[in-house]
Amino acid sequence: MYLTDTVNHIINILKSNEYFNDKSVIAAYPFAYKPGRLGKIIITVSPQGIEAENISSGGYCLYGSTSVRADVFVPHEMGSPVLEDVIEHIISTLSCTFPHFVKVSPIISKNNLSSFTANCTLTYKSKINFGGNDD
Repeated sequence: MYLTDTVNHIINILKSNEYFNDKSVIAAYPFAYKPGRLGKIIITVSPQGIEAENISSGGYCLYGSTSVRADVFVPHEMGSPVLEDVIEHIISTLSCTFPHFVKVSPIISKNNLSSFTANCTLTYKSKINFGGNDD
């Protein structure tokens, strides 16, 4: 649930920014194949993992990093500069979540989707609570 909650939180923040109103912002599902050509910009958000360690002596308190990835797909007709603009808006919109690291991949062309694609991975460092309470 922790990663799902984090992904949903990121999606809600992006959807609350009017810049993303005409774009699809969705959770990515592993192993799901989307056939066909893209007609509009699609942003998929997925968990990338957790690294944590117990920082408590005599207790149990996990501290570490959680990574979330946004993959952006832009139709070829719109051009790769549009993809760069979307990535910049993702980073600026999510700056309120205080990521510790941000990494952006190179832009590549996906001919099977007639799109340009790149991804942006945001890594957060904090106490990690899998139990759903704020202790």
